[in-house]
Amino acid sequence: MKRNLKEDKTGISKKDLESSIKTLTSVLSNEMILYTKTRNFHWGSVSGNIFTEIHRLFENQYLELAQVIDEVAERVKKLGGQEMGTTDEFFDNATLRESTQNIDRDKMIAELLSDHEQVTTELRSSIVKLSETNDYGTIYFLTGLALKHESKTWILRKHIN
Repeated sequence: MKRNLKEDKTGISKKDLESSIKTLTSVLSNEMILYTKTRNFHWGSVSGNIFTEIHRLFENQYLELAQVIDEVAERVKKLGGQEMGTTDEFFDNATLRESTQNIDRDKMIAELLSDHEQVTTELRSSIVKLSETNDYGTIYFLTGLALKHESKTWILRKHIN
């Protein structure tokens, strides 16, 4: 990611801006992987008596993730960074991995649950790390994202048999 950062005029040092942008880069990458995986599962091999419910669940989640992706990219830009746009960049900066296998509904839900739990855990760690900076905006932003992922994990847990 290219950066042309200067001292922020609102009290955030260049070092803290770089830390926030690096964190947000990882967050953006994970959100993209999770979005793609959720969208793929929505299109995938869901079938059975609760097809419509699961199909809508995945659709609602990927639509919410699309909004989150836009918000994270905009936060990066607000801090003076340059958002990413290629799949290679996302893979290089993500901790989540794609699902490459054709799996059944219950495994899809379990995999998405695990990914949301991982993202939530990583967001909490990032919040703690960034609490040593003056970038309270990003801390607040990441806290909101953690709450969104907590909600998704709660909903996904309700669908596990």
